[in-house]
Amino acid sequence: MECSGLSEAAPSGGSCRRPTAPGSQCMPDLPNGGMIVHWKEYFTHFLGMQTWRNLSVDSTCIKVHESANGGEKTANKAVGRTRGGLNTKIHAVVDGLGNPVEFLLSAGNDHDSVHAVELLEQVKITGSNILADRAYGAQAIREYISGRGASYVIPPQKNVSQPWPIYWHLYKERHLVECFFQKIKWFRRVATRYDKLDVSFLAFVYLAAIAILVL
Repeated sequence: MECSGLSEAAPSGGSCRRPTAPGSQCMPDLPNGGMIVHWKEYFTHFLGMQTWRNLSVDSTCIKVHESANGGEKTANKAVGRTRGGLNTKIHAVVDGLGNPVEFLLSAGNDHDSVHAVELLEQVKITGSNILADRAYGAQAIREYISGRGASYVIPPQKNVSQPWPIYWHLYKERHLVECFFQKIKWFRRVATRYDKLDVSFLAFVYLAAIAILVL
């Protein structure tokens, strides 16, 4: 049985669920972490490929429920212990309208700057202004942004010996990424992590982002 939509058919070893309402599409059961690939296809479809003038970057902590902490400890479980307990971080990029562009998961005890370049590598940033808070002011991050033909709008730390200039009026737009985190945490399954595997949790993050984009 073939599925309508972006994927022509269920992958090998998968199956399709029948539509539950008139006009709805059948959804494939995707084994081996294929669920995140499927939802990311839809997310990219709604988003489209374009160049953004302003991109805001930040992360937010997600409380990990005890049900998500069982099983074998593996490298693909982005769970870390912080002062407040077990947490996962969602790193996100949003555009100048506050719409989500890309996501990445990390352990809750990882510093924001550690995964900044890895996240930005997934986005075409040429010609864009990258807005981020002081935590992203590391030289390696600024050099990566400049090397890709983009501009960084990141305030320097107070202890920097040679602070760089910043366009503070433009920096005010960074609040859009905070607004997006507030929206996506309306979804209970995002606000608290109940999924043991990263692929399951991140797949629902993409699904929630699609809902925000189309509503």
